[in-house]
Amino acid sequence: MSEMTRREAMKLIGAAGLIGPVLPWTTNTAMGTVPRPVKFGVFADPHYSSFKYDDPTNYAVSYAKGLIAFVERMNEFQPDFVINLGDFVTPRERRYGNTPEQYAGFKEDLGIFWPILRAAPCPAYGVVGNHDVGWIRGGDEKVSTAELIAKGQTGGHALSKDEWCQILSMPGRYYAFDAGDFRCLVLDGNNAQDTDADNARDGLRGAYWIDQPQLEWIKRELVAHQDKFKLVFCHEELHHTDQLRGSGQGGWVPLPPHYKDGSYVGNGWQVRELFEKDRKVAAVFHGHYHKNRWTVYGSIHYITMENYPDQGENWAEVTVSSNRLQMVGHDKQVGFDLAMLPVDPTSIAPPQDIYAEAVRQRKEYHDKKRSGG
Repeated sequence: MSEMTRREAMKLIGAAGLIGPVLPWTTNTAMGTVPRPVKFGVFADPHYSSFKYDDPTNYAVSYAKGLIAFVERMNEFQPDFVINLGDFVTPRERRYGNTPEQYAGFKEDLGIFWPILRAAPCPAYGVVGNHDVGWIRGGDEKVSTAELIAKGQTGGHALSKDEWCQILSMPGRYYAFDAGDFRCLVLDGNNAQDTDADNARDGLRGAYWIDQPQLEWIKRELVAHQDKFKLVFCHEELHHTDQLRGSGQGGWVPLPPHYKDGSYVGNGWQVRELFEKDRKVAAVFHGHYHKNRWTVYGSIHYITMENYPDQGENWAEVTVSSNRLQMVGHDKQVGFDLAMLPVDPTSIAPPQDIYAEAVRQRKEYHDKKRSGG
């Protein structure tokens, strides 16, 4: 099968009947005691690629059809927005080799898959994931493709954050937008530590960081929108939570494990403290770990989503009001019906099949690493 082009992808969209007038994103109304519920579609870590590593099979058509299925469902659900939680596209090579060919293929796949998501009947947003961009120190650094190719960058790709924003038409690596009566904050955790803040407050050093300019921006956003309920989206978790004990403030105990300890935002505790003081942050949504996870800090839900599509067509339809979060999961994505503000601090056991599968996958991953696989 020849490689799928962007033009062919657009033909698939048209054939599915997805091209049509884009509904305007709902404007704000004056905030009363009870905000209008907000609805959104969300999925994480699809790692779309026309070619998977050394496999000569072209996966573009099958992946495009899965994404079209999500968009078709959104046409029925009629959300205020849809959002991908990061790692939208992945390199075509097994090694994250810094080559011009990898860069070209990466951009080509963005051009194939992102227009499909934008065919949803609402605004489409993206979160910067660790496999979406390349970076050296992160933050607001200005770095060229040539530098990223030459320097063995942290992100593993030659696409800079600025170029990612340009291709996806995102306003920045972190940004905010209004959806109904809610303020939504999208964060970028793909940065090196830039302050002397404690990077092990949660019990383990984190590999990611919310840089100081972004932290100050979060503070300003919370102050400027004190009257609004808020939702937050960040690819990497803003917490390192003990698997067996949980947070002690609610959520699943034990917490389904993931592959890599320490692969979280090391100063996430600083962000959590800001959210807790704000008293209007309803929930925080993460990807990155490819596992269903739910915990609570400061009466705020922290929900991590299953990845899509390798583990199934996993997405969620979410409706949030001032006192309820209802999340309808698709395929292997778990659904929730949760009280909010305040949150019941009682911890409950996760679904046994979800927990057992997470334990099995973690063991398999580490056994393979130990054997040199």
